[in-house]
Amino acid sequence: MAEDADGLTYFTHEIHGRLYAGWYRRRPGGRVEVFTRTKVRTEFLGQLSIEEQARQILAELVAEDDFSAVQDDAGPTPSRRKK
Repeated sequence: MAEDADGLTYFTHEIHGRLYAGWYRRRPGGRVEVFTRTKVRTEFLGQLSIEEQARQILAELVAEDDFSAVQDDAGPTPSRRKK
């Protein structure tokens, strides 16, 4: 994983057969900040390594994404917006 001047590390993570990308960096106070698409989440670091926790956060952000594809018999279609 490559780190840039801002301390951001680029990473990829496969979730349900699809490849996603994001960036993470260590923040003060034992936190990790994860960026993906237009979402940002900062959490306190737990027992996982920073990269493992970044992957977990990315998976949670993808699960919340209103624009993720849903598989059905007709193929991928945009998911319905949550109410």
